[in-house]
Amino acid sequence: LYPNSEVKFSSDFTTISAREIQLKGKAKFTVAKDKTKPFRVHTADLTTTALGTVFSVEEGGSAVTKIKLYEGRIEVKSNQHSENKQALNLQFQPNEEISIDRKLQQIIAETRVNTSQSSKRGSYLKTSGQLIFKNLPLQDVLHIISHNYGLKLSVEPKDIQNKYYSGTYKNTASAYVNMLADIQALHKITIHVHTE
Repeated sequence: LYPNSEVKFSSDFTTISAREIQLKGKAKFTVAKDKTKPFRVHTADLTTTALGTVFSVEEGGSAVTKIKLYEGRIEVKSNQHSENKQALNLQFQPNEEISIDRKLQQIIAETRVNTSQSSKRGSYLKTSGQLIFKNLPLQDVLHIISHNYGLKLSVEPKDIQNKYYSGTYKNTASAYVNMLADIQALHKITIHVHTE
């Protein structure tokens, strides 16, 4: 537990079906595997489920929650569901991390380890002026666009398998139009945008 942080949890995990932790601030967890009792860390807007692992969650004074995985696997889900936004539901491998703006429920930074032969790290960063993708798997790029812009996208899975994307865009409400056009032209694929 880091300074100025607090956790709340049951005093006896033997009588409950899951190990539930409420976190304010920042903490690093080393979790013993127990498939019968999932380990979940709840912050204001996110739930991180550990699958036998070491990870940290930081919900600071700002509106940003940062989650970093050191060992094992974790799953990150949004606690709030909005009609115009796709709910977060992401899985992470070691050395991957994500930062989420809790108020906007948008992904503002993400670092992924690519499984390509070159094993380069991929990343995404949202600033006030720019959206920057660097060597990020196309599947992750489309998830970020879908989530942050409240879009339902569909594409043939084989069309995005083992493909990566880098690009920088002006941070505007309609930036996704140029992103999707560029991705389709570069990778020679079709991405369908569904409206409700």
